[in-house]
Amino acid sequence: MQMILLNRFIPIFCPFLIFASYELLLKKPFLIYWLFPILILTVAALIWKLIGKGLITIIARWNFLISPLFLMVGGLFFILFLENQLFKHFLIFLVAFLLGLYLEAIFIYIYRHEKYQINSLENISSYINLISLLFFYSGFFGLLIFLNISVWLVVLLVLLVTVSLAYQTMWINKIDFKKSFLYILIIGLILCQLAWVISFLPIDFYASGAFLSVVYYLLSGLSRFYLLGTLNSLVIKRHLIIGSIVLILILGTTRWI
Repeated sequence: MQMILLNRFIPIFCPFLIFASYELLLKKPFLIYWLFPILILTVAALIWKLIGKGLITIIARWNFLISPLFLMVGGLFFILFLENQLFKHFLIFLVAFLLGLYLEAIFIYIYRHEKYQINSLENISSYINLISLLFFYSGFFGLLIFLNISVWLVVLLVLLVTVSLAYQTMWINKIDFKKSFLYILIIGLILCQLAWVISFLPIDFYASGAFLSVVYYLLSGLSRFYLLGTLNSLVIKRHLIIGSIVLILILGTTRWI
């Protein structure tokens, strides 16, 4: 009982810790070299403590760390490229809030399973992964534009984060890795090829990242429903309509450079 009470505060404490740390990094960026690694290790240790021995395998415990850690890294990575201070504060709040939702879902799933809403953890994780990819994709193109890094490095980074988060999405939806492996690989390869093509277009890094994120949403969503055996015409239409509207908005409002 005492352990459960202690773990109950982790979903509350971690978001406040992240919010305070990121705000401090905005004011004192030079602290990033030691504060951020300590923050990552601290949050990872607290999540590990939260999960406890409620999961069957050690791999499952590691897999639960993927979404929150990628969200933290991707969020800070993206914030570094932003100029609008108000938007930076909003994104810091968003990262902390999403992490809190995720940890709360884990707590309920493990310790209050009778109150767990079916698929809530799967849905939250999928949305976090999509937002994290938006952060990473935009940041990678920001590096390409501002630091003139190799486009092949961007392609490789896109492949790595896409495969990692697509794997986590399939895993948390209880899709066997033997069934999902080929789909994860194909999604990663398509996204890195698109990243190479988009790198030659005269659009800003926000639009480039958003474009890749929409394509990931379509590919991962349709693949997931197909592997779960729930893909139907309604799901396909919904994904295509949402994806098309967002792509049109991106291409219609983006700043060509």
